[in-house]
Amino acid sequence: MKTNFFTVVTGLQLIAVAGYAQSSPQFFTAPAPAPLVMAMNAAPVTATVISSSKDWRLLDMGSSCVAETAVAIDGVTHHLEVRVTKVASSPLEMTIRAEAASTPVMGYKAALDRAKTKVYTFAKLSNLAGEEVFWNIPRGSEDLVSYLKRENKFEVQATDSSGLPGKTAVFSLRGSSATISDLGKKCAA
Repeated sequence: MKTNFFTVVTGLQLIAVAGYAQSSPQFFTAPAPAPLVMAMNAAPVTATVISSSKDWRLLDMGSSCVAETAVAIDGVTHHLEVRVTKVASSPLEMTIRAEAASTPVMGYKAALDRAKTKVYTFAKLSNLAGEEVFWNIPRGSEDLVSYLKRENKFEVQATDSSGLPGKTAVFSLRGSSATISDLGKKCAA
């Protein structure tokens, strides 16, 4: 059993998350991410799969829910995660989590339109015990959710330490509409 920890800051709360090998069926065209275990105040909580649709699945993490998909880039699995904390008035959070200890990537950018008027930037949050996390609390989350539910893919462009563009991660949005709808119905505070 392998264990990877990464840290995600949600408001004023610090959450440590660990993954372990999965033996259940895969829900993704890319390698399926391992189920997640959340530890808050040293009391681990195992994530429960609430639903899945095509390339997406919805996890109940106890104090939050995560809708996610994954894609492999150069042998490294990257997860696109949409997180809702079960606290009233909490913002929607998005992360890109790479299952690699060290990559030259310093951040990611995603544009929802060709004119690049709606750009979302994901900043590197941590690099702990085998994973890197890039985090964003999107402005105009209604536009972003609408985009994720209606489009076929979500492309993010990596940026290296010198600010130059790197590889593009293309996340499938097949099944995102049903999964994100479930996220709003089953997990909103």
